[in-house]
Amino acid sequence: MMVEPELKIISPENSINASNCQEFQHELLEEISTSTTPVVVVDMKGVDCVDSAGLMAFVSGMNLSRTLGKRLIICDIAPLVRIVFELTQLDGAFEIFENYEDVKAAIA
Repeated sequence: MMVEPELKIISPENSINASNCQEFQHELLEEISTSTTPVVVVDMKGVDCVDSAGLMAFVSGMNLSRTLGKRLIICDIAPLVRIVFELTQLDGAFEIFENYEDVKAAIA
């Protein structure tokens, strides 16, 4: 019998940028702080662009998750978005998986 891992999924859409990053950051921090699960996953399959303001929202989430002893995982990053994480060297700071199935396998 396979038991589903305990995690919370956030699935942002379109862009995470200066015009909407506050909303995304609020949702992310809220889920990290109130979720009873030890893992919060940001499924990025619907995101096509992230700017520096969007990256700062992720960094805030990473800092809070570490403070609370939780894991923040990012998956399904589009190639152009992955480049932004790589250029800023944040790809090494976050747990990044190719897809949600890989996340479930790593947590199980």
